[in-house]
Amino acid sequence: DLSHNSFSGEIPSELGQCQMLVSLDLSYNLLSGEIPSFLESLSRLEVLCLPGNSFSGGVP
Repeated sequence: DLSHNSFSGEIPSELGQCQMLVSLDLSYNLLSGEIPSFLESLSRLEVLCLPGNSFSGGVP
């Protein structure tokens, strides 16, 4: 759970290397930019929580 931490900027591309990641909660930070397409490659990811940020574009 990485929510409510005031993280800013874009979601780091290094998260794309976390192939065992099952849940990712980045809600209520200061993240922006587009939701990265590499999240699609995380085949074990079941839960993705991103509300409360300033993302642009759609979900890949």
